[in-house]
Amino acid sequence: MLPSVIFCSVLCIATTITRAANILVFMPLPIKSHVRGFQPLFQELSNRGHNVTVVSSFPLDHPVANYTDIGPFIDKTRARNVMDLVRMNFITSVQLKWRIGIQLSEMVMSHRNMKQFVQSNSNSYDLVMVETFGQEYAVAMGHKFNAPVINLAPAMIWTSISKWLHVPSTFSYIPDACTQSTSDMGFVERLKNTITGLMQSYVENYLYLPKTKEVMNTYLKYKGWESRPPLEHMLNNVSLTLVNSHNAIGISRPYLPGIIEVGGMHIKDPKPLPRNLQTFLDSARQGVIFFSFGTLVNLNDLPKEKLKIFISVLGRLKQKIIIKWTPVDSNIKLPQNIMTGSWFPQRDILGNNVKTLFSVIDSSKN
Repeated sequence: MLPSVIFCSVLCIATTITRAANILVFMPLPIKSHVRGFQPLFQELSNRGHNVTVVSSFPLDHPVANYTDIGPFIDKTRARNVMDLVRMNFITSVQLKWRIGIQLSEMVMSHRNMKQFVQSNSNSYDLVMVETFGQEYAVAMGHKFNAPVINLAPAMIWTSISKWLHVPSTFSYIPDACTQSTSDMGFVERLKNTITGLMQSYVENYLYLPKTKEVMNTYLKYKGWESRPPLEHMLNNVSLTLVNSHNAIGISRPYLPGIIEVGGMHIKDPKPLPRNLQTFLDSARQGVIFFSFGTLVNLNDLPKEKLKIFISVLGRLKQKIIIKWTPVDSNIKLPQNIMTGSWFPQRDILGNNVKTLFSVIDSSKN
């Protein structure tokens, strides 16, 4: 009798310990670096036996056990006109990022596959992970599936999200990302940071959030949505926030226990480079400059005269230049020190120990 009791007890404990959770990841906007920064976490959860469903615009290249992709929800990502960024200052950048968020949200949430997923009642989840940058309505997935929500922040906590997490974002010593300042700010930088923060709060509260609520109330109509709490209430009550940043490459700022920095988990050991790329790096006696403007910016939008000046200046440098860019104008003559391409293994280039590399890239964490 006693051995049977012991066996049943051990079996119950083992069953409890090895119980797999059904986890939903909801990051629908087509911002590749935001998804890729957290993808190792999703894959590791699936490797440990959990069933992970990822709703995003960037499915894995190869199938993984226990990992289900739903998406993409946009046929082609429209690149940002690079001139929008050239003309942008610390004030207009506040308006631009929220406007882009609303435009992309309406494109993604109106997709037929997204509508099918939202209206489906065939799945249940124990945990929901969402990104709320430019897609705050995603937090409603926690209400739909009656599950706790983990917020995934793609970069250091900024002014507009800190209020939902109840952490200070004091303008005097915590720089806003739009100002491109460090924590070592003088009077002018602090003044600029304060103006940016106040403008951002105004734009978000009175212009952006009402539009976000319209997106949520238009496209997130599922069974029981009528009882959904206000958007602000749901954002104020996430269970945990994971931040893709690290104080070693950012700034020191106060966080509450419910906010954890996880920056760097996507970094892997560098792989061997393609032969032509390795040869190009080996020939760089003065080092290499690597330009990558992300997935939403296309240099072909530059006026021809400005593009010509850009290429001419880079061609006079002693360094070798790598640019993630495919010229569409066949008349463009590239200097011998410039290599272009539609894609480069960025991590492998940065991890190459043959030559010193200086990179000029977008703000992503790839």
